[in-house]
Amino acid sequence: MDIEKIREKIRLGHYEISKHAEIERRKDGLEIKDIKTSIFKGKIIESYPDDSRNPCCLISGFDENGIPIHSLCALLRNGGIRICTVYIPDNNKWINYQIRKR
Repeated sequence: MDIEKIREKIRLGHYEISKHAEIERRKDGLEIKDIKTSIFKGKIIESYPDDSRNPCCLISGFDENGIPIHSLCALLRNGGIRICTVYIPDNNKWINYQIRKR
């Protein structure tokens, strides 16, 4: 997946937020603008091109206040993007919020 194509789809409003992502964003106190900002400023840190549902990737970025946010984005058959889940990464599980600890 290409980060610039994901950003363009989101800019154009060709995206949806899954029910799961909606629950997780509220749990972490994230606003939609925070998620968008983190995607616009972020980078792909993991890619899952062969996912059985849809090709997807994990984007790591920061909101305007410097809070790290991870967004799992999938490419839909209609060309749009689905934000499947979002969360504030646990620094006990991530190195600099971009590499999983083993």
